[in-house]
Amino acid sequence: MPFPIDEEHIRKAEAELGLLFPQAYRSRMAHVNGGELDSEEWEIELFPIPDTSDRKRLSRTANHVGLETMKAKQWADFPAHSLAIGTDGWTIFCC
Repeated sequence: MPFPIDEEHIRKAEAELGLLFPQAYRSRMAHVNGGELDSEEWEIELFPIPDTSDRKRLSRTANHVGLETMKAKQWADFPAHSLAIGTDGWTIFCC
């Protein structure tokens, strides 16, 4: 279940990943940290940004964008400077 996230957690994730998120992604995650994107072709579950403000939010963001990106970078065919932002259950979507 998606929920809003404080700006401090977004900035911390950017610092840990060594990048700046695009403004549209930042805005979406600030309002609904995670959630789904649906189209005619895909149903993508977005990886949340880690939120350590309490135990409930920490557990809800355990599969966060940083962790999933680190896992994906171990694959031979994952693009070097990409960020894993979500999955449809079979495919990792990156930007």
